[in-house]
Amino acid sequence: MNVATALVTAWAKAGEGESQWLAGMKPWATAELVSSMTGTDPTQVPATKVTGDAALRAIMTETATVSVPTDGGRVAVELVKQSGTWKANSLAPDDAPPAAPTPALGPSTAGSAG
Repeated sequence: MNVATALVTAWAKAGEGESQWLAGMKPWATAELVSSMTGTDPTQVPATKVTGDAALRAIMTETATVSVPTDGGRVAVELVKQSGTWKANSLAPDDAPPAAPTPALGPSTAGSAG
């Protein structure tokens, strides 16, 4: 989860110009992710900082999805294992809150007379 948090922290530092912005993400990102962001205006990033702890959403042998909270909303980061090292391969808005309670699917018994 440290890789996801580091990547989102670098992604949110948009005030440095595109080349410095991309360079800040390179240690944490796959070449494909950096390439896909080339040409992006970093001032359009909707966040300026990470605001809490990352939450693991899913993990498999070679991939994982981590949700990172920012002041612009949660960001889902897909991680892939490359040569034994985790790298961020994509990021997208994440609308689901971590550890949200599961709604009851049956009738509620609260307040029923017994």
